[in-house]
Amino acid sequence: MQRTTGSSVCIAVIFILFSTTAAAGIDADSPEASPWFNMLGADINRVEAVFGKTYVEIPPAQLESRADRIIWYAPGLTLWFSDGALVQLRVDSGADGEIIGLKAGMSEAGVKRICGAPWIESAGSLYYNLPWQGGPVRLRFVFNSSGLDEIYLYYVR
Repeated sequence: MQRTTGSSVCIAVIFILFSTTAAAGIDADSPEASPWFNMLGADINRVEAVFGKTYVEIPPAQLESRADRIIWYAPGLTLWFSDGALVQLRVDSGADGEIIGLKAGMSEAGVKRICGAPWIESAGSLYYNLPWQGGPVRLRFVFNSSGLDEIYLYYVR
């Protein structure tokens, strides 16, 4: 797998999240999505082999282990680890680019037009449940007064 760094990581994550999105979710087995979905559950060493060294690393105050950290890989991309495994990716408005028409600041209606009907629509967020062999995964879009602000991909626990 090719190592990716900087803002290209953000663009790649956004591409993977959205390039295979359909009304029912994402085809996690597609050639484009598979490497990224397979990062969920990976340990820090495996993630670093793909993304490169961390940009900033912050352990939660009560945890000593490197296995439980919040890691910023580049502006606009945050990764969460718990019990030694990657459990959540977050792309925010600091990520550059537009992928298949999705970009920071767009409206909820615009996201629905591209991604289909959400599983739940609540308090400024759209939630999509995604079938995946590694366990249930959820995609969440968060909106503020300026439109689309954050995107989360995470295990449902």
